[in-house]
Amino acid sequence: MVEPYHYRDTATAIEDTHLLVFERSWLERRAEEMPGFGVELITRILWVLGSRLREARIRLVASRYEEEALAIRALLRKVSPS
Repeated sequence: MVEPYHYRDTATAIEDTHLLVFERSWLERRAEEMPGFGVELITRILWVLGSRLREARIRLVASRYEEEALAIRALLRKVSPS
């Protein structure tokens, strides 16, 4: 959908799945003909991108503070009543 128009992801279905494929040019024409469709399409694309960015941020933060979290857990286990 966006330049440079290369596929960047792959997917593996975990159950029987139906896949719909649309040519980019077809989607662009529909968006021009039906502006509401275009707005909804872009909104959903942005939602997916935002979700991926949030997930990446969470992974980065988790990896940055993993050692600290493990140390805190160990300390809490030591001081907790048995």
